[in-house]
Amino acid sequence: MSTHRVSLRGGLLASALLLIGVGCGSSPKPAGGTGGATDAGAGTGGAPSSDGGGTGGRDGGTGSDVAPTDGGGGRDGGGTEVATGDSRPDTSAEAGSDGPSVCTTFYGAANPVQYAFNGGANNGWYQFLHDSDTPNPSTGVTTSLGASFSDGKSCPGALLLRVNFMTYGLSTAQAPSGSTETFFGSTPNGRNWSAYKNLHAWIKVEATDYQQLAGVYFYVKSGNQMHYQDAVATGATLNNGQFHELVVDLSVVPTGPFNGVVANDIQLIGFQVLLNMAPPTGAPATPSPVNLLVDDIWLEALPVSDAGTSDAATDAPADAPSGG
Repeated sequence: MSTHRVSLRGGLLASALLLIGVGCGSSPKPAGGTGGATDAGAGTGGAPSSDGGGTGGRDGGTGSDVAPTDGGGGRDGGGTEVATGDSRPDTSAEAGSDGPSVCTTFYGAANPVQYAFNGGANNGWYQFLHDSDTPNPSTGVTTSLGASFSDGKSCPGALLLRVNFMTYGLSTAQAPSGSTETFFGSTPNGRNWSAYKNLHAWIKVEATDYQQLAGVYFYVKSGNQMHYQDAVATGATLNNGQFHELVVDLSVVPTGPFNGVVANDIQLIGFQVLLNMAPPTGAPATPSPVNLLVDDIWLEALPVSDAGTSDAATDAPADAPSGG
């Protein structure tokens, strides 16, 4: 299992562990340089370029342009620009000293990202044990919540839930599990997602033994949490150490407490890591801890003909902006 930097939380982020992962990097800047002379003049530089630098001596010569914001070389003459770096990528003819490009999590203008977790932002999320686990200390399960600052689906950064399984739930009605959620509001102050068909999320699981997992559930609750809809990935499908997408259908009309949600009154969303009741054949007798990484939670718009009115303006990501 790879390790991660984890900022554990009681209510706020605290301590840290080492984290290793992958993310987005900036593209290398093409090399540029000073322009060469084209005839025998001794020009001193032309008009300023669009990024604050001079264009260099257009007639050749030894002109010197000074640009306050660009680190590139003169574009077409003998001038040499001097700068400390700018906030935009350089053109192919410039040699910049800019900082790294900003990574942006984006799934289309009509499909707003709710949580990008870029840079490890996890504001508003919390972890807990289910009621069936809490009164049974024999399971010994504990959870901690933090962030990966370098691992992620689109950009560096992901929510990180660690569930420390100690034993299988041989004497409980439900196997041990740990969950993380974010709460939006009670009826009638839930989120209005009636203009969207699906809620997407990307997850990655790290475990010594994947057979021990019954699955990871991605769920949505509405109607004062009386209606529930989920998507599940089994441990067998998560054993390659890659991010997997889970999709919850928001368009299912509720026909019972566990089938469909009221899309214009969403109370919360969450993830549950559920252990098997007993060790599967061939699995170790004692379960191992599990890391669940969550990233890129976004809404998929209904087809235009089906779209209703939503509070899209208030559904901006809680950790906006999504680039980071």
